[in-house]
Parts: sequence; C-alpha cells; structure tokens
Amino acid sequence: MRVLFMVDNVRDMLRNLIEKAQRYVSDAKINDALHILEINRDKFANVDFDLRFDYLIVLGYIFIVRGELLKAEKVVEEAIRISRKRADRDGRAKCYYLMSLVFHRRGEFEKSNRRLKVAIRLLVDSRNIRLKMSILQVLVMNSYLLNRRLDSELLKELKKNTGVFERYIEALSKYNSGYYEEALQDIQYCKKEWKKRDKIYLAETYFLSAQILYKSGKLKKALIDARKAVEIAINIKDKIGLARAQLLLGTISRDLGKMDEAKEAFHKAERLFSKMDNWQAEYVAKMGRETLER
Repeated sequence: MRVLFMVDNVRDMLRNLIEKAQRYVSDAKINDALHILEINRDKFANVDFDLRFDYLIVLGYIFIVRGELLKAEKVVEEAIRISRKRADRDGRAKCYYLMSLVFHRRGEFEKSNRRLKVAIRLLVDSRNIRLKMSILQVLVMNSYLLNRRLDSELLKELKKNTGVFERYIEALSKYNSGYYEEALQDIQYCKKEWKKRDKIYLAETYFLSAQILYKSGKLKKALIDARKAVEIAINIKDKIGLARAQLLLGTISRDLGKMDEAKEAFHKAERLFSKMDNWQAEYVAKMGRETLER
C-alpha cells in the first residue's frame, strides 16, 4: 500500500508539473514552461502512456512556438506512436494538428494540410470544439498563404457533431462561396449563442462577421463588429486575435476615410505581430504587409 501511495504521489506531482507548464504556455511564458519540463525530463521518461503522452504534447507545442522544429517533429512522432496504443482519437488528432503546425512553420503548407485532413477524419464523431477551432484556424491560414479557397469537403467533415460551431463553419463556407447574406444569418445565431458560452469563439465570430460585412460593402456595420472583435480580444488577452482584428479595423477605417483610426490600428497591429513568438506570426505578418501596402 505504501508503494502504491508513493507512486500515486509521484504521478500527481508530474501531472501538476504538466498543468503548470500549460499555464505558462497560455501566459506566453514559453521559456518558463520549457524549463519546468526539461529539468524534470528524467522523471517523465518512465511513466505510463497517458502521462508521457500529455508531457509530449505540451513539449511539442513549446518547441513549435520556439521554432525548434526538428525537436518538435521528433517529440510529436513519439506522441503519435503512443497515441496508437490509446483508445483516444482526439489525442491522436491533436498529434496530427501539432505536426501540421510543424509543416506550417516550415512553409510547407500542402504537407500541413495533409496532416490536418488526418486530424479532421479522426475527429469526425468528436465534440471537441476547441481542437476543431484550432484546426480551422490553421486551415484558414494555409489557404490564405496558398492563395486558394478553403476545401469545402473538409469543412463539412469538420463541422459534424459540433452544435453552434457547425453554424460557424456554415457561415465560413457561405462566405467562402460568396453567399454573404446567408453567412450573416448564421453569424447572428453564433453571436447570440457564444455570448452565453465562450468569449474566445465570440471574438472569432465578430472578426468573421466584420470580414463578411466588409466584403458585402456594409462598411459602417463592419466597423462596429471589428471594434467589438478588438475589444473582446483585449479582454481575453488574445494577442494573435487582437493583431488580426486591428488589421481588419485599420482596413475598414481606411476605406471609410477614418484615417486617424486606421493609422492607429495598423500601428498597433504591426507592433503586435513584430513581437510575436508564435506559429501564427508568419500569417499575421504577411496579412499585415499586404494590408499596409494597399
């Protein structure tokens, strides 16, 4: 009994270390997160599959953010091998999502998309909205950087069994196909629902709404939603979302002749993405350069 108690204590301690590292990652304290995991590397070497898997997932993401892509790839490959021994399709999907980030950061967007396809098919019966939203963000970025439309078939698979998120995907699909009014109807529904639930998705919804309104020529309404996207991103401390929202706000303000607001928004966006140590930075930087050059 004493031995079992000691084992449980060690396991709890290591679980707490992983959770602490995750909190550091959320607070953008990447070096602190890595330090915790690195100094305890030996302790994570001989643990059960579940604990080892969670350790590798966090470590892999840290290496991706730091741009240490060879290390990230090695870590994620081990996580994939472990995932095949676990009855956890969401976990395996997370591995392929991380591998897609490795290729995204290398600029190999086609390879990134192929990993995302695997992840989406693993998640076909899943209600893991957070992971699906993360996958969607990478799909959008890859499509933007490849200068092509989103894959409608992938979007159909991604939206299954997701409730409100399904309507968000519907809105994105309709927007992608040029059906702006229909997309806005879905967006209105998402706004109402996500006000009650998750502000992260609410920020994304206002951002998409502003994009659709802008594309459909409703600039004053687009400006309102872009400002709202900025406000929510500030409140939830989402720097990447804030940078994107500021860029959009600047674009809309410029086209409305509000040059002071446009310059301020562009300046804030440029300052944000110039300091980013984030796998999305390339996407935001490219968007920023193109917007500022118009």
